Amino acid sequence: MITSVLAFIIAFGLLVLVHEFGHFWVARRAGIACEKFSIGFGPKLFGFKWKETDFCISLLPLGGFVKLKGEGEEQEVSPDDKTAFPNKSVAARSAVVIAGPVMNLVLSFALMPLVFWIGKPQPSFFTEPAVIERIIPGSPAEKAGFQVGDQVIQIESKPVTTWENLLETLALTASEKELSVDVQRGNLKQNILVKTAALPGGEGAYLGFEKFFGKSPQAEVKDVIAGSPAEYAGIRTGDLITEIDGKPVGDWDSLIQSVNTKGGEIFSVGILRQTSKLALKIKPNWDESAKRWMMGIRGPEGVNTTLFSTKRYEFFEAIQMGFKTNVKNIALTFEVLKRLFTFQMSYKNLGGPVQIAYTLAKASASGLADFLYFTAFLSLQLAILNILPIPMLDGGHLVFFGIEAIRKRPLGLKARLISQQIGLALLLTLILLVTVNDLERVFGLVSFIEKLFR
Repeated sequence: MITSVLAFIIAFGLLVLVHEFGHFWVARRAGIACEKFSIGFGPKLFGFKWKETDFCISLLPLGGFVKLKGEGEEQEVSPDDKTAFPNKSVAARSAVVIAGPVMNLVLSFALMPLVFWIGKPQPSFFTEPAVIERIIPGSPAEKAGFQVGDQVIQIESKPVTTWENLLETLALTASEKELSVDVQRGNLKQNILVKTAALPGGEGAYLGFEKFFGKSPQAEVKDVIAGSPAEYAGIRTGDLITEIDGKPVGDWDSLIQSVNTKGGEIFSVGILRQTSKLALKIKPNWDESAKRWMMGIRGPEGVNTTLFSTKRYEFFEAIQMGFKTNVKNIALTFEVLKRLFTFQMSYKNLGGPVQIAYTLAKASASGLADFLYFTAFLSLQLAILNILPIPMLDGGHLVFFGIEAIRKRPLGLKARLISQQIGLALLLTLILLVTVNDLERVFGLVSFIEKLFR
């Protein structure tokens, strides 16, 4: 628990520090006086003063800010004060604002190569061609006519080269949508139309074909992962899982399918422990890399329930891989934003403060490479989201400066205040929605409240 909290503080503090330092450094270079540099909001906890700047750590860890002289106080600043922010040119003020997101972008491109240099575990089949080895009975794939041995080569005109590529494409695809899928079947190329179903995890589309990892023995627990839902539920090494919500579980394959079908719901696990029969409640976690819900248990040797492998790259190869990964993540981020704004994706797919803290804790427990990857990814998201043209964000300020450049005079103070209040209301509403969603996803809070009133 202490390690998880410390990991969150380090990652969050680093992202905010780098972002605000970008604003601070460029402002100083432009000759603008910086009155305050705060990590966090609200009452000051501790800090120090250097030159004219008050550096401090504040109570609420929800971000940070740099208070520039005259910022938001145009009517109180002397037009002759060359150190005041409003008296600088539009170009200088724009440079100060854009510096924060740019620094987050730089941090992401600096951290990501370290991930590949250290070595990040990932499912070994991710780099293999997307050859279907098993089709779930009754799934959309079976109904559409997919066959074992088909190699998926294209979805909706987008090439598919590996399993990772395929899973990423499906993650960004809505459910209940008809897809055109091209497969290689022997020497022939076949086009199959398939209607997607909702992914049990609630994010993306489900077709029902997958990689097969060999013969599946009975669902005996050989190891319980520390800090996992299974450990919290009381599952022990040696337990034999016999039921999920009263339905028999014959082997590891049926166990995996049953857990995934339940999604993020709390369910009952029937267990045979020596001669005693037990029923335990458990809420699984979503594993982003494996794209399925997991309880946090391992099976007998020879049962590949995770199939993770670690590849370490030479230094210059790691730089190249880090760059390519960031470019891919930028494209994915803009794709997600496009789908959100066109209502092709629900806000429930987003993660808020609770989910970020939870994922950082899991990443830190998985190792340094996973922790650095998520920190770099989060820094990239922070850079992109901050340049969105929404009042209260850096992008909103840039819009105001653009209007000023066109009109040759600033937008009226009243108009700016109203737009900022609207922007603040939108952001607070979104934060509230995703936080409630986080609490349900991580702790099952909404489901618990609903059961109280049934």
